[in-house]
Amino acid sequence: MEPNYDYIKVKTKLPTQKQNKKNLEERILSALHHVAKGLAEDDRLLPIFIRLENDLMQVQNELAALERSKSYLKHLN
Repeated sequence: MEPNYDYIKVKTKLPTQKQNKKNLEERILSALHHVAKGLAEDDRLLPIFIRLENDLMQVQNELAALERSKSYLKHLN
């Protein structure tokens, strides 16, 4: 006999795309901070620092695009 889980009501709210991007932005900024500290002692971390900077710019551009898309929606209504 299969268990009945109907009595369990779970309310979960999945994060929005913007929340995911914001979280990613914060994680990249944290990583940049740590790599910058290490870069003061080891130049071999430079490619990682550059990659993180590029990733940060991409996420920030995507966040800006999401905000701009809202303005288009306002003009439609």
